[in-house]
Amino acid sequence: MNERMQVATADPTKKTDHTELHMWREIHTQPEVAALNLGDEGGRLERAAAWIAEQGPQRLHFAGCGDSRFTGMVGRYAMSRWAGIPSAVHQSFDALAYLMEEMSGGILLAYSNSGESQTTVDCAGVAAARGIPVLAVTGHEGSRLARLADHVLLTPLPAAPVAASHTTSHTAMIASTLGLAARVAALRSRDTTRIDRAIASAPSAMRDTLEMAGPRAQDAAARHRSRDRWVLLGAGPHHPTALTGAAKLYETGYVPAICEQLEEYAHEQMFVLEPGDPVLVVTSRGASHRRAVEIADGVSDLEGDPVIVSELDPSDVGGHGVLPVAPLAEPVEEVAALTPSHALAALCAPPGACQGTGPGPRQVLRGEHAPDRPGQDNPGRRSVGVLRSCAFCRIELVCEVSWDRALSRQPQRILGGDLLGKVSVSYLLYPDGAMFPTGGAVEDSTRSR
Repeated sequence: MNERMQVATADPTKKTDHTELHMWREIHTQPEVAALNLGDEGGRLERAAAWIAEQGPQRLHFAGCGDSRFTGMVGRYAMSRWAGIPSAVHQSFDALAYLMEEMSGGILLAYSNSGESQTTVDCAGVAAARGIPVLAVTGHEGSRLARLADHVLLTPLPAAPVAASHTTSHTAMIASTLGLAARVAALRSRDTTRIDRAIASAPSAMRDTLEMAGPRAQDAAARHRSRDRWVLLGAGPHHPTALTGAAKLYETGYVPAICEQLEEYAHEQMFVLEPGDPVLVVTSRGASHRRAVEIADGVSDLEGDPVIVSELDPSDVGGHGVLPVAPLAEPVEEVAALTPSHALAALCAPPGACQGTGPGPRQVLRGEHAPDRPGQDNPGRRSVGVLRSCAFCRIELVCEVSWDRALSRQPQRILGGDLLGKVSVSYLLYPDGAMFPTGGAVEDSTRSR
């Protein structure tokens, strides 16, 4: 491990309990986050719903990247079922490059927690230029996405996320989307009695899920931590939950995880299932129940290890193992169904990672022959690296680090972004490895090259 990366490595002598880890703490704040975003203090959901109603859209188009797209997948089902508005969900690049013509007469709901996801910002910008109304769903009011949108729905958090792989920001976006869909349905004179009841009970159901799922997730993690591959499956609104679970497994647990639509898996990837492979199937007592059990039976016949993420009892799912979820109506239950896979990801981190003794950080450098440390011919050279010393204790991001300051005892400002070098957030990095957001988004033009 080189000296630059040691700046962002946890103290190997410090003992850290799982309950004190950043991601674990974030997981336990999810019920509070859901309550804050399902509720409508200040009327932000009512205003957004009224704005949608004023546009009289023929269709809603959800667009985003990563977790933001997964949120749109849940939103599509909620808007279609509850409000009766035909809806589609797109990856932001596809919407920008191929589908812009289809959006005429509709509304673009552009999702980005930071509001700085470049492709989503570009997609929203082109849509706005074509006269397509844009609703930005973001956690940052001053972001570029928010500034170009016709209306902004903010997704508030009680505290800034600090874990390597954020879970609270995703929960906030899903909860706000469900709350928005319920209010749009009410404005369209739909009966929302059952929906309102499910939304009101969601935070409590999430707390119950945390209590129930923790020990089962720990057992599954211990049983399969060394596996080369995890598989997650889901259909309908459960598919985005499975996608999010897979993302958290490889973001925080360094677990090679893949996700597929439930039925599609039976036609494709099941043929390469290895004995002992863990397969998590997200389902409920809804439309996908019977097919989910059939797929789990097939996995078991091939000597895989199916685990059902559901409110159903083992007796209802063919006797397969269950990661329990407290019962809620579809698709509100997705806010609770996220919890078991989040817990599983937290528990699947490499042994010793939280004490800084696990696998060291990997380094991604931009430019030619960026050195491990500055020499006399290149004092203070900047490099780009992914700080992955500990998935729990340090924020994971691609950042630009100045060598002359990293090796000093002074804190330095670093610019976090993605692997393409598109900056999104500014952090302050201290010599002991602690990193804290400095607040707000950072424009590309502020970077030192």
